[in-house]
Amino acid sequence: MSASLSVLVLAREELISALLGLLVETTGHTVSFAKPEENSAAAVRRIRPAVIIVDCDHRDCTDDLVRAAREVGGRLILYSASREPDYVRKVAAPSRSQSFTFPIEPFRLDSMIREQQTA
Repeated sequence: MSASLSVLVLAREELISALLGLLVETTGHTVSFAKPEENSAAAVRRIRPAVIIVDCDHRDCTDDLVRAAREVGGRLILYSASREPDYVRKVAAPSRSQSFTFPIEPFRLDSMIREQQTA
C-alpha cells in the first residue's frame, strides 16, 4: 500500500468540509482543515500539505492560494458540489489543477490525490 499523503480541505460550507474530510480519510490519507478565520494561503503555509482540495467558489480560491501551494510543493484539486464539470475544469485550467464534481467515488478521489503532477 502506498504512503498516506497530507490533504488540506478548503470548503465554503462546514458540512461539505466534514463530509469531504471523511471521504479523504476513507482513502487512507491524513486530512487537515484551516483554523477558524484563518486565510487559506496561511493554512497552506502552516500545514504544508501534499494536496489541497478547494471549492472552486471558495473566497480564497485565488492566485494567492496557487502561489502558496507552489511555495510548499502542494498540488491543487478544485471541486464543486453544485457546478457543472465543464465549469470547474475551466476554473482549474489556469493553475493546471485537477478537478471533480460530486458525487465522486473514493477510489477516483484517491487516484487524484496520489497522481503525480505533470506540468
